[in-house]
Amino acid sequence: MTEASYTTFKNVYVVWSGGKDSTLTLYFAKEVAKKLNKEVKAIVIDHFMHFDETWEFIERVKKEWGVSVVVKGNERLKGHKYGDVVKVSELSREDREELQRLGYNREEFVFALNNIAGNHLLKTVPLKEAVKDLKIDALIVGVRWDENPARASETFFSPREDPPHTRVHTILLFTERDIWEFTLGNRLPVHPLYYKGYRSLDDKYETKKVSDKPAWEQNLENTPERVGRAQDKGNIMEILRRHGYM
Repeated sequence: MTEASYTTFKNVYVVWSGGKDSTLTLYFAKEVAKKLNKEVKAIVIDHFMHFDETWEFIERVKKEWGVSVVVKGNERLKGHKYGDVVKVSELSREDREELQRLGYNREEFVFALNNIAGNHLLKTVPLKEAVKDLKIDALIVGVRWDENPARASETFFSPREDPPHTRVHTILLFTERDIWEFTLGNRLPVHPLYYKGYRSLDDKYETKKVSDKPAWEQNLENTPERVGRAQDKGNIMEILRRHGYM
């Protein structure tokens, strides 16, 4: 699938967060791109709340692997801080229209990833803008079937219309255990917070470690993986995905 992405589409990017899934996805893309003598390019979505360790990890791996990285955030919201109350009426026209499409009709929201408005404007909107601005026709995304029920019916190649491009999901079949066995077995770089007991990485304010054991030594099959991930709560994930989330 990764090779088909580079031979079928002209402008291919990997969505990379520094987490284990997207780093493995980036590794596969790097190996295929090298084989085909193509450049491996990645997008990092900056929601302005990443761990410092995430940026350090991204910078290190980018240099080691020779990856061309574009960092994209919703710059219209950059002046806000975590926990700020944002009035919808004071947003740009673009962001107000995005919330209307989302069906969000409240007058304000909290600048955080723990609510549908903040999550959409800080993650999905800059991703869609990057696809349009960079003229991307294929995004390789590291989602898995077993992560969330909203992703259980995802396909390996998924055409999207807003904006037009194709999502390529190369690790759908992998379980969390598979990810770690391949990563550790092939000595791929590992984000340092996984050593400290984190299972899933999102924003530094609300993502919590779940154990003192490294992620791969925990009870992966019988405990939740994405603890603290706001977009997984209730039906938020399903709504966000309908509007362009991964």
